[in-house]
Amino acid sequence: MEATAQEERISCLACGSLDSLNICPRCALAYCSVKCYRSEQHRGCSESFYRECIEQELRLRGEAQKLPRTFEEFMNEQNTENFPIDMDIPSSSDHIIDSDDDDSVDNYLEKVEKECASEYQSAEERELDRQLTLLGVGTDNESLLSSLTDVEKKSFTLFYNKLLEQEAGLGRSVFTKKQGPK
Repeated sequence: MEATAQEERISCLACGSLDSLNICPRCALAYCSVKCYRSEQHRGCSESFYRECIEQELRLRGEAQKLPRTFEEFMNEQNTENFPIDMDIPSSSDHIIDSDDDDSVDNYLEKVEKECASEYQSAEERELDRQLTLLGVGTDNESLLSSLTDVEKKSFTLFYNKLLEQEAGLGRSVFTKKQGPK
């Protein structure tokens, strides 16, 4: 029974293989690969297929290369009944309402901005904590300071003091000359 079922199976038109067969939609012959599809036995069908594809592409390119129509030509071709020239505007609409004038929109945007900024800041802090933990340094101040060398501690202290001076405005003198516009 298996031998008859095997004999009834369709084989490739070029190589005779029984595996992974495809059927040509034009001539209904079986083939297993592009090489077999382009074989001598199937050349007429495959060549006509490729020729039609190229002709169709050339026709499409030819249509695309026609001169573009002007706006007036396009509008003249359209059905003018579907495009009313004048629209009735109710007389009671002296003031047009603009949704951008709404204060609730501004409040909403401010709220979203604040939430995004705080979420970004907390994400940055979480990432810094994660990286410090991966390095084997804790996130508390004591473990951070204990992991620094004496030179690093001195450098950190100088940097921290400089930041405090800048924040408090101690580095600016009231006796400096103001620069005028150039």
